[in-house]
Amino acid sequence: MSTLNKKSFIINIIAFILFISLFNSYYNASFSIAIIAFVLFVLYDFHQTRKIKSIKIPKQVMHGIIVFFGSILIAAFLSGDYENIRKTGKLIYYSMPFFMLAYLNSCGNIQKGIKNALIAVVVIGFALSFYQYFGLDMPRVKGLLRNASLSASGLSLLLPLVAYIFYKEIDKKNKILYFSFFMMTLFSISLTKTRGIFIAIGVVLIILFIKKLNKIIWPLLIVCIFCILCIYFSNEYLNIMQLVHRPYDMERLYGYQASIKMWLDNPLIGVGIEHWADLYKNIYFPVGAREHLVHAHNMYLFFLSSTGIIGFIGLVYFFFKVLKHLYLNSRSNVYYISGLSAIVIFMLHGIVDVPFIFKSTLRIFWTMLAIYILPIFQANNDK
Repeated sequence: MSTLNKKSFIINIIAFILFISLFNSYYNASFSIAIIAFVLFVLYDFHQTRKIKSIKIPKQVMHGIIVFFGSILIAAFLSGDYENIRKTGKLIYYSMPFFMLAYLNSCGNIQKGIKNALIAVVVIGFALSFYQYFGLDMPRVKGLLRNASLSASGLSLLLPLVAYIFYKEIDKKNKILYFSFFMMTLFSISLTKTRGIFIAIGVVLIILFIKKLNKIIWPLLIVCIFCILCIYFSNEYLNIMQLVHRPYDMERLYGYQASIKMWLDNPLIGVGIEHWADLYKNIYFPVGAREHLVHAHNMYLFFLSSTGIIGFIGLVYFFFKVLKHLYLNSRSNVYYISGLSAIVIFMLHGIVDVPFIFKSTLRIFWTMLAIYILPIFQANNDK
């Protein structure tokens, strides 16, 4: 094996390990193993080349990342609270997969490692979700991330990429195979019964339809119609209809109400990411509320109340820069449409949940952002 082929094999193995580790909540050391493998490769690469590769990240995206990280750190330091600073530092630390993939991508093509890991996650996740729902009678499957909402959020970031791979595949047999992977992903998401994701995916489908992206939208619509028909003619129809209104919905409204009060009392720097749950329970618990929420069930209100106007502006600026980059490139390159769809789904889900503060979904978000931004799966004929 030549030095070039050996290096390509190594970086794809590390990319595979890294991607798999993000969806492995059943073995906590998996991400640590990925970090060790990455560090060993950096040392090996430095020994071979006597230099550390420079990471190429689009300037406006990097600028958005810096502003976001800087804003929440400023809010945390101004609070003067060590625990809040530590928690904020953790949120930044969870972005490590983004920079790890950026470095690996600068060393060579890691598409093969990511694709194999993606397929493994989809197939294993589907099998586990199927077993949990039909074998263990879970009303909402927890999937690989051991939480229904988190699993739905993580898989929704993968869904547009699986759709893109299916769309770009030329060989008919492989196309059928990737179509089945897309259906597995969608089926796993559906078993979580996470309404915010359903609505977000629906909104994106409508946008794609309006944009007349027929080659992308029709296969997705066919799958969705098929799933709806299967649900309607099964015993699950009534169960899913019962999920349209849940007693927990009112608790979300109480969380929104409390978040606004927290922000009004601390408009500049907020109450602190670390302290939102305690303050909700002990000080801002609304009259009529029953649940002691640990977050606001709204990503934007949570950051507004916990990091103040400083952190909130940083969050909005970051997403604006990411969406702008993806949108401008999507005009000439269909690959970026999948990335734009994934981020929009994630942001829409953020209206009813806070996927941007949990370790598992944060790591997956940063990983998928790297895949869509760099871009790792872009084909030469993407027009």
